Amino acid sequence: MSFDPQTHPHSELTEKIIGAAMAVHSALGPGLDESIYENAMCLELVYLGINFEQQKCFPVHYRNKIVGTLITDLIIDNKVILELKVSGAI
Repeated sequence: MSFDPQTHPHSELTEKIIGAAMAVHSALGPGLDESIYENAMCLELVYLGINFEQQKCFPVHYRNKIVGTLITDLIIDNKVILELKVSGAI
């Protein structure tokens, strides 16, 4: 898969992330809890030498007041936010 770097500046990184997610799903299969896939994804990213932060919290502001907290699953290389989701059978 090849993208124009001007419109898709992180295409090389996102290709690696997609490959990592496919490797995790291939190994574990469907039907597990989201946290299991997240932990496996972290191991895969470490294996690939990709930097990430897990479960990072950000305050959400509205009219100069904190109205909540955003917790991201993974922030990869300070460029990509990855939110993992598990769905039932299609």
